[in-house]
Amino acid sequence: MGGIPVELITMTDTGIRGVRREYVTYRGVAYYRYPDANSSINRHHYRSLARPGTPVSHLHRQLWTDYHGRSIPPDHDIYHIDGDHDNNRIENLGCLPHAEVIRRAVGQREPVPFTCTNCGASFTSTNHSSGVRYCSHACVMAVRRASGVEDEQRVCAWCTATFTANRTQPTRHCSRSCAQRTRQAARVEAGN
Repeated sequence: MGGIPVELITMTDTGIRGVRREYVTYRGVAYYRYPDANSSINRHHYRSLARPGTPVSHLHRQLWTDYHGRSIPPDHDIYHIDGDHDNNRIENLGCLPHAEVIRRAVGQREPVPFTCTNCGASFTSTNHSSGVRYCSHACVMAVRRASGVEDEQRVCAWCTATFTANRTQPTRHCSRSCAQRTRQAARVEAGN
């Protein structure tokens, strides 16, 4: 790994989870990752084993810090230039502001096809999370309106009856007839 003494040891964790963990030691500190995990942070990044009084660190961040002899600037991240998280050679580790690292990571993602659960339309997204369910903001809002999560109780401006309305709408009346009566009363008052 680029002239820095890193020893790769792969072993299987048969503990509580019974999932495979890969271990790497660097300067006497053990780092691990779960190569079969669903989460990309657990699958790609080696983390140090937690020890009392020692903060958890990532291997690629520690390699960059040791090589450059300084700490990572605030609001910056260390990223893998070629996108390969297994390539921890120092020439493959870059330091950029966090927002730029995120922008680059999203730009490298391949679009994945999805089907909207509201309207059934096919669409693609670079967001690979299981939370992608709707093709547009309009579909999200349609589902929220139908579920009642956006509803609130209001008092009718004409008859003072309580009614339910969507909080994002400027509805002031419980019915069209109350709205019509309010308009008629306003016209009569304006004519006087």
